[in-house]
Amino acid sequence: MNTLLIVMAAWSCPAFDQPELTGSVDNSDLGEASGLVHIASTEGFWAHNDSGDRARLFAFDRSGKDLGQLILEGVDALDWEDLSAGPCGSSRCLFIGDMGDNGARRSEILIHRLIEPAPPGEGQSTSVEVETMRAVYPSGAIDAEGLAVDPQTGDVFIITKNRREPISSVYVLRSSSWGSSEPVTLESIGRLSWDGNGLATLATAAAIEPSGQELFVQTYTQGQRVELVREQGRVTSLGNQTFFMPWSLGQCEAMAFADEGQSMWFTCEAVPAPIARAKCLTEPPPNLDPSPGPTVPPAEFGCGGCQSNSQISWITLLLFALRGRAKGVESTRRSL
Repeated sequence: MNTLLIVMAAWSCPAFDQPELTGSVDNSDLGEASGLVHIASTEGFWAHNDSGDRARLFAFDRSGKDLGQLILEGVDALDWEDLSAGPCGSSRCLFIGDMGDNGARRSEILIHRLIEPAPPGEGQSTSVEVETMRAVYPSGAIDAEGLAVDPQTGDVFIITKNRREPISSVYVLRSSSWGSSEPVTLESIGRLSWDGNGLATLATAAAIEPSGQELFVQTYTQGQRVELVREQGRVTSLGNQTFFMPWSLGQCEAMAFADEGQSMWFTCEAVPAPIARAKCLTEPPPNLDPSPGPTVPPAEFGCGGCQSNSQISWITLLLFALRGRAKGVESTRRSL
């Protein structure tokens, strides 16, 4: 087994400004964006639709210009909910959470991963091989829409969307589990408590900032940044929790970091899909030197707060309601 040494700058942006709309995606096929992650090889993003689409990822630059599509071979898109990236073996992989379960009936969820290629280019597509892990929750089926990958270890974090109480549970799939032929039971590492009720408490997206110190989770109207507590390099529990402001004008279910953690990006379910950005309000320390994180043996890859927002935003509710009315019907997989 190869060993991958992750090198990270040990600094996390202390505060971001309020997100601002910067553009929109020039691809009407991306109408229900539910996952977002920055592309390693260029200043752009990968994204995917919620349930009902083919198994594909869309690439676009920061202005929204099309950069092509990835077609995932041999898998279906049952209910894709989030997208992240992180180490796998000696490569960087994209991870997709097929874990949407509004009725809490799925016997298992699916996590797909693939070695990240370069975008194929405008109007082009390329097929990629995928490895899939089956997983189950320790206490039975539950809906989840947030997924984030630890940049230091490749562990996958899953954040639930709880409709019964303002709580999100956080589970982890260890990177050493890849390759198992049987479903792997997820490990519980903590819970998040949300202020308010309704839309304000339904977690829809997650991301870990590049230094690996904090997990960011958003609902439709608020966000939390959560300290990650490590033992021997692995995250074992959750620490301090503070609020941050996500982009929340619409049904927004996707967020990602870029610029080595100095910017946060958001998109929503809409045509065209909006692109919003929040900039870090603080410059990195000038004498900051990259410091090595723990040396962790990852699994081999086997496939050949700025401010508090404790109340529901009425403008968000209005826009959300109007958008639902414009669609005419609500499908069975919808979030509400």
